[in-house]
Amino acid sequence: MKKETKSKLKKIFTPRVVKIIIAAILLLIFTNPSILPVSADLKNQVQSVLNAAFGHDKQIATFSLPTIITALSVIAFLVLLANVLDTILDYFMKKGKRSKEKSLAYLLHSVVKYGAAIAGIIWVLAIFGVSLTGIFASLGIVSLIIGFGAESLIEDSITGIFIMLEDQYNIGDVIVLDNFRGTVRRIGIRTTTIEDIGGNLKIINNSSIRNLQNRSKRPSVAVCDFPTSIEVDVRTVDEILKPEMAKIFARHEKLYTKEPIYQSTQSMDAGNGCYYVRTIAFCKEDDIFEANRVLNQEMIAIYADHHIPMRAKYIVQETR
Repeated sequence: MKKETKSKLKKIFTPRVVKIIIAAILLLIFTNPSILPVSADLKNQVQSVLNAAFGHDKQIATFSLPTIITALSVIAFLVLLANVLDTILDYFMKKGKRSKEKSLAYLLHSVVKYGAAIAGIIWVLAIFGVSLTGIFASLGIVSLIIGFGAESLIEDSITGIFIMLEDQYNIGDVIVLDNFRGTVRRIGIRTTTIEDIGGNLKIINNSSIRNLQNRSKRPSVAVCDFPTSIEVDVRTVDEILKPEMAKIFARHEKLYTKEPIYQSTQSMDAGNGCYYVRTIAFCKEDDIFEANRVLNQEMIAIYADHHIPMRAKYIVQETR
């Protein structure tokens, strides 16, 4: 029973929930000077600075214990707000059935994170009486952006927004980018994370994503070109293989999206005494390698069951 209780508590009190609780407690303490174990005069000063910080009056604060307490309350408030928003986004992301909804949730995660950080910096500086207007006026907004390397940040962010608006790719899509084939795992406001079949991650800035191939927009095709001895009449092969397509699909309905198609003769290989017959099967891009393997296995089994040779006997004898 104790183990079950501990397990339930761990599920309820996740790291994010703990952060929310701590931030809420700190915010409650810092924004209620009356409960602080300090003198009445200091409580009044803290209350005055809090009023200024949260827009109740235009008093300019200075660097002191009240301003430090107020800065901590602002940080606690932003941490609380960011984690609550992230929790709500996680809920909708898990409930969302479409990959586009999940992609949007990941993008909003990034917006919340960067937005909270920027708002926190500006808000805390204002609490300590730093004149942001003076800074922007003296340095110039453009020079400040370039100086902090925000030019790339803005470019990445705008590109990330257009990726979502144009529906170029979503979470779970398989894309090919710079010869790297992988599944999109995360779309952030600045970067996109792709994972290949080996579990390797590629993180690339959104502004650097160009000339990509989205393999998940349409069903993918597994192709099997199987060698058949020229001694076998192609019409006989056609009669054998066409009925087998429905059987293959019945055995692998979860792998293939519809019944494979037998397309008969594809090419000749006189040197090896055979011709190639082509079979194609439609599948999801995530399953393309497995779909090819299974199709090859099925064709080998069918040829073995019907004793269809893959190369002419006289060619085999000559090559020994």
